[in-house]
Parts: sequence; structure tokens; C-alpha cells
Amino acid sequence: MAGFQIYGNRTADVTRLEEANRLLARNAAAEGFVLLKNNGVLPLQEKTVALYGSGARLTVKGGSGSGDVRERYSVNIEDGLKNSGFTVTNTKWLERFTSKYEAEKERFHAMVEKEIKGYPVWKVMDMFQKIGEFKLDYPVGDLIRNEDLSTDADACIYVVARQAGEGFDRKAEKGDYLLSDLEVNNLKICREHYAKLIVIINCGGSLDVTPLEEIGVDAIVYYGQAGEEGGNALGEVLCGKRNFNGKLSDTWLLSYDDCPVSSIAHPEALEENYEEGIYVGYRYFDSRNLPVRYPFGHGLSYTSFAQSDVNVSVSGSKVTLSATVKNTGKIRGRETLFVFLYKPNNKYSGEYKSLAAFLKSRELLPNEQETLEGSFDLRDFAVYDEAQSAFVLEAGAYGLSLHTDGLHGNMIAALNIKEDSLVEQCENRCVKTADFKDAVYYREMPSLSGLPQYEITIEKTEHPGYHLPQLNAQGEKMLEKLTEEEMCLYTSGGGYGEAPYIKVMGSCGNTTSRLVKKGIPCIIMADGPAGINIMPKSAYTKRGGTRYIDELPKEWQWGWLKTVVSKIPLLYAGKKDTPVYQYCTAWPNATTLAQTFDVKLLEAIGQGVGKEMRQMGVTLWLAPGLNIHRDPLCGRNFEYYSEDPL
Repeated sequence: MAGFQIYGNRTADVTRLEEANRLLARNAAAEGFVLLKNNGVLPLQEKTVALYGSGARLTVKGGSGSGDVRERYSVNIEDGLKNSGFTVTNTKWLERFTSKYEAEKERFHAMVEKEIKGYPVWKVMDMFQKIGEFKLDYPVGDLIRNEDLSTDADACIYVVARQAGEGFDRKAEKGDYLLSDLEVNNLKICREHYAKLIVIINCGGSLDVTPLEEIGVDAIVYYGQAGEEGGNALGEVLCGKRNFNGKLSDTWLLSYDDCPVSSIAHPEALEENYEEGIYVGYRYFDSRNLPVRYPFGHGLSYTSFAQSDVNVSVSGSKVTLSATVKNTGKIRGRETLFVFLYKPNNKYSGEYKSLAAFLKSRELLPNEQETLEGSFDLRDFAVYDEAQSAFVLEAGAYGLSLHTDGLHGNMIAALNIKEDSLVEQCENRCVKTADFKDAVYYREMPSLSGLPQYEITIEKTEHPGYHLPQLNAQGEKMLEKLTEEEMCLYTSGGGYGEAPYIKVMGSCGNTTSRLVKKGIPCIIMADGPAGINIMPKSAYTKRGGTRYIDELPKEWQWGWLKTVVSKIPLLYAGKKDTPVYQYCTAWPNATTLAQTFDVKLLEAIGQGVGKEMRQMGVTLWLAPGLNIHRDPLCGRNFEYYSEDPL
């Protein structure tokens, strides 16, 4: 079509790429699940189970807001269990839960419609701003009755679900970070009635699981938000078709009050002092030697592993470590090892230890072994000296350890640096503007006596500095055609009032299309952290106008927009329009992906996303999110990987 470009598919048929990405998403979900507790009930040998909990049917696949994806369909936990051959007995509780939730949705919609009544057409953005102020909480159901209990199942699975996202932080309250009284009572009923009790935590972040320990739950699985194939993946690991290979990328607390941010964070405050400084996650708990519920890197398996032949070599500032891992159990599985570095902390205060590298094995059969190798650069552990405006690697003895999680490991070497080394000269630009004191904690390093000693000299080198990427010849020719005014135009957004040259319905932004004649098409940007978030089906008129197939998108069916379709021809008009189908993959969230500790797997997902971008006409994917998990109540933690910067 002249005047604009249309990508996407012309039919609603499932594409090969969609099928390939679904398999990849299922694999990633299974690899990212973490088995927090297991007293031997998993894997389940008997496939007849009782199923309760809000997340069984209303499984949370990803966070809200920019974390949403309009995929073709998602597999919830109930259907995933059935697809793996499980029989779910007595669904009365689930049926009642579904009916109540549908009624609650109707009540919620009626309440919002009342609040937005009177918004005119020209205030559509204001109307949606108002709609965004309301949130339909995920229900927890009601009390389990005698008629809800199964007599032909000895195993019970209870799914606890929570939702948060853009614009909505979590709260340290019952029904959110804490289990509700109803959930606790239901779990007690299940504990009394069933021989095996498994709890699945379907949430973008951690929960306080203290009641689960008090009740005596047999197994706890952190499902996270596992994307469109999460239900199928869970069925496979619960029955033992696959192993649990994931490990936590965060510390789980005994109580939210233990978090250093708990006394600082105030949701309504416009300013906040980051008094905890670098002491986030395990850095805080390690440095203060405080107990936690589950440490960073925690994750159980159906099998066991042993380490041998640990070797360390040093070349300049680069440290390389290798270790052989053997599967000593009876089920195939994968192991993750963590390399931590202990700093001397003589002149500069710092954390007790820092993650320097992680090593991930392939899937090992029983009695099979593999030698893993990883490396890191000591320069990356330099400390910023504000007085010198420079990153400095402090002289002294550094300890090196190999762990199976954040708490369990052994010291393996001592790295001795003779003198302070200036790694990078900078300028102080961002200075502290408020008067508060940064936290400082000190804990003595484990003994390094009797360990292999490595003497290290860091050569002083000038930092190369930062340079803008150079344009190629084609880019230079394009710029030569532009006036200064057009160059300014090139760097600004296209705006909602400008028709983009590349048509991608549901994209969240684009640059100008007024330079197409100069050979510069617009750039299309799309959310988000769990996959490309664009409209799955739409249509375009010959003049580039937009229409919708079947109906106006459900999230737009509010206020006057609900009736506008009957008055204005917004629906697909058959042969006169061009239909476009853009079903993208809903991947497991970033935290679940981080728990795989599998770099190659995430590279494969990046390739899968890139192929969808090309197919759909998306130039820039606004993901992943690179924040640190500073506070377990952050509503957007699902978008970020970990409490650890590496």
C-alpha cells in the first residue's frame, strides 16, 4: 500500500514462530520454577489431586500495565495439570470461586462506569487516567466446605496468587505480602484432610510464608509469573517429567520488618533517602549476620550433586575458576554454582561478600558429570572514592568462595593485591543533596589461612572514555539531506496526532514520519518486560485509517467508547480493509527468567523476541527492566531480575 507500511500476518493462523516461541516459553518457565521446600512428597506419583486457591484458574501470567501481553491464549495451572495427565477431583470450590469472581468483575465495572460518567469525547485521556485509579483485586475465594473436600485424593495443591504492576505497589498486609486469614484457615483444613499438601506461590515477588511453616506444608513451589505456558510447565515438574532447576535471585525474609527499607519507604512520599546504600538483599543480611527464610540462590532439586576438582587461575586482573559437578542422585537435573568475592574493607567500607560469577551445568543424567568454568575481572569490584572522584581497587587480601547458594559454600582461594589501583577516573556530578548518613556495617572476613595464595598486580591503564557510535556511510548521506530543523524533528516523538508511516496498532510510541521522503522511516517502540505488547488483531483502510476485527479492544470498552462502534464504522469491513494479526509470546517474567541462571536460554528468548519484532514491525523493545529488587513490595519487581547487580 502506498503511503505507509503494514507488517504482521494477514490471517489468524498460528505461525511457526509462534509455535517455536511457545515451546521456548514453556522450557523457560520450567527452568525458572524454584522448589523452596520438599519433605519428599514431590514428584507426585499419584496423579489424582485436589486443587484449591485463587491462582488455580485465575493464574497470574505476568504483571499489569506495561508488563501485560495480548497473547493468543495462556495455560492456567488447572489446565496445565490436566494436560500432564492429572485428574482434578471435586471442583465445587473452583466453580464457586469462578462465579464469585465474575460477579465481582460486574460490580467493579459498574462502579467504574459510575465514576467516569460524563467524560466527553475530547477528554478520553482524562477518562482513562481516572479508570487507572481503580484496581480490581484478585479474590481469594471463600472457606472450604465439607462438600468441597475430596475423598479419592491424598494430595492437595493450593495456589496462592497475587497481582501488582505499573502504578500499584504491594503492601505488607494480609491478602498481599501476608497470607489472608481465609487462606490460612483453608490451608489448615487441607492439612487436616489430605496426607500431602503442596502450596504454589503465583506472584511476581516474595511472600511471608511463616504460616506455611507453622501449618506444616509438605512442599512449597515458587511459580512466580510464568507466562503463557506456565501451567503446562508446572504440570511437567510436579509429576517428575522435568526436574526443578531454578534458584532464587532474591533473599526471602522471615518478616518484612527485617528489610532495611521497611523503616524508610513511605509510598506517599515524594522524596526518599536511600539510607541503606549498597546494603540491599543478601548484602544487608550477610553483613549483619541476620537469619533469613530462604537465602539468595536457594533452590531444591529431585536429585543431588557433588563438586570436585576446583581450580583457580589468575591472569592480571582476570580470575578464572573451574569445578566439576556430578549428579549423585537418581533423576536428571542441572546444578548452579555461585562464586563470591570477599573484600578486605580496610579503607573502604563495603558488603561482606559479592556475587562475582555463576556457573550453570547442562542437564546431567545420574552419575554423569561436567566441568564448569567461569571468570570475572577484579576491576569490576573497585569502590568509588568520592574524594578522588575515581573507582579504586583497594589493596589487601580478597577471599574467593564457591557456593551452592548464598549461605552454603567453602573458601577456595586468597587473592592478594599489593597496592591500591585506580581503575577509572571520573568527575563528581551526582552528589547527595539531603543530609542523611549512609549505613555502614562491618563483618570480619572468614579466615584465609591454608588456602592457595595468588599475588596480583593490577597494571594502571587509562580508561578509554566514552565515545558516540560512528555513523556508516549510508547514515552520513541521510544526515547530509537534513536541515537543522529536520534533525531536531528526527529526535522528537511523532505524537498521537501524527499518522505513523509504519502501522503497528498498540505500540506505545513512535518517532516522526515527516522525514520518510528523506529516506528515514519512523521508529516503532513497544512494551514490555514480559513480551511485545501490541494489539493482536486490527485492520487498516486504504487511506491508513484503523479499524478493529470482531470488536473494540476490551480494555477500551468504557464510557462513551462502548457505544461508539454502533455509530462510527470502526469494525473490519472485509475486502475493503487489510486485516493484521500480531499474536506475540507472553514470556515468563524477568525474575522467573533470572532464576534459571541460564544465559544461553535468555539469549535464545532474545532471539525469539527479535524475530517477533521483525515480523510485527517493531524497532525498539522497551525491555528488560534493569532495576534492583530493593524492596519486596515494589509493584514492578516482576520486571526486574534480582537484588544482585550481576
